[in-house]
Amino acid sequence: MIKNLKKLKINLFDYDFVTSVPLHPTKKKMRGYNQATLLALPIANYFKIPFKNDIIYSERDHKSQTTLSFAERQKNIKNSFAAKINLEGKKIILVDDIFTSGATINACSGILKEKGASKILVLVLALAKAQ
Repeated sequence: MIKNLKKLKINLFDYDFVTSVPLHPTKKKMRGYNQATLLALPIANYFKIPFKNDIIYSERDHKSQTTLSFAERQKNIKNSFAAKINLEGKKIILVDDIFTSGATINACSGILKEKGASKILVLVLALAKAQ
């Protein structure tokens, strides 16, 4: 991801912090890690931007999105995320592993905007087509 960001010459240096799409604690405990965080940390380190994983959190353990249709994904993810702090004027880089329907990224971005974020740059490793 860093190699491609450098190729695209996107200026990341004026962002306040990097965060990742959160997993519900139950899923994180089962898996042992958050794949989006594993992608976000090297980006934060390389571009010397603080990483914060306590900004947005998963409020409810929703059903896995992998087998759901586009419409089902939108409904399934609704009201799944919340943010803890005021983000007034903050520029945030939000990292996830895959973009399929956009439901997760839209939900997380919406929460960040509600809390006052002025700019959100979304970075994903892969794109996939929703069923």
